[in-house]
Amino acid sequence: MNMRSTSQCKKKNLIDLVAEYENEEDGETSYLGVEVADGATFSRKFAEIFEGIKEGDLSDVKYFESGSDSDKKLKLGNIPRVIVGASNETVVDAGSAWLDGEKTERKLEQHYLQYQTLIESQMQLDAFLKYARKVGRVDIAKTLEAMHDRISNSLAELVERNGKIPQKDLEKDKIFQRLRDDLALEF
Repeated sequence: MNMRSTSQCKKKNLIDLVAEYENEEDGETSYLGVEVADGATFSRKFAEIFEGIKEGDLSDVKYFESGSDSDKKLKLGNIPRVIVGASNETVVDAGSAWLDGEKTERKLEQHYLQYQTLIESQMQLDAFLKYARKVGRVDIAKTLEAMHDRISNSLAELVERNGKIPQKDLEKDKIFQRLRDDLALEF
C-alpha cells in the first residue's frame, strides 16, 4: 500500500491522502480517499458521504501521483472516502516512536495508530456498504465491498505480524471513540 498527499484536491474533494492498494493476483489497483479530521465535524462529514452514496457519487481526485509510476499524474474518479482521526496524545505517542532512532521502524510498525486508522476505515466502509445496499446502489456497494475487503486484509496482516489489536489503547483515544459514536448515530 502506498499513501500520497493530494493537497491540490483538498478544497473540492476533502481528501488529504490517497491509499493505493495493488492486488498482486490480478495487478488491479484500488484507491481510497482519506480525510484527516479532528473530531469536531465527523457527523457532518458522514452525512456528506452518505448523501454522495445515495446520489451514486463517491469522491474524485483531480491530480494523483501514483507510487508505482510517479511520472504520471492520474485523475481518480468515484473512489471511496473515509475519515480518520486520532487524539493529540496518540499523535504525540506515535511521533515519539518515530523519533526513537534505531528502533523507529519496528516501533511505528507496532504502534496502535496503525490499527486505529485501519479499524476506523473498516467501520466506515462497513456502514457505507450497508447503506449503499439499503438505497439500492449496487455499483457503489461493489466498489465499497472491494475496498472493505482490502482494508480487512490489511488489518489481518497487521495482526498476524504484530499480535492482537491493542483494544485498551483504542478505547482511551477520544477521537476514535467520537468517530465510532458519530458513525453509529448516522447509520
